[in-house]
Amino acid sequence: MSIEKYSKLLPITNKKVKGIEYLYFTYYDSNESKKKEVYCGMSKDPNAKRKALDLELKHIKNKISDYSDKAISIEKQISKIK
Repeated sequence: MSIEKYSKLLPITNKKVKGIEYLYFTYYDSNESKKKEVYCGMSKDPNAKRKALDLELKHIKNKISDYSDKAISIEKQISKIK
């Protein structure tokens, strides 16, 4: 599975600078209320692809954890309602 195939679905973007393509991981920082980008390397470099996918995975796992914590909080609120 290539990153290029799913680039529209993932926050991994290619940017061309002076004819060379680079990979970036893009995400929204809710604490600062702005979009952020993390440079991963040249698009052709397998290590850049690995870094971008690692960042994507970490981001997803953090979101899952946040939603899980929120769900537990809501369940506690519901259980207190009589």
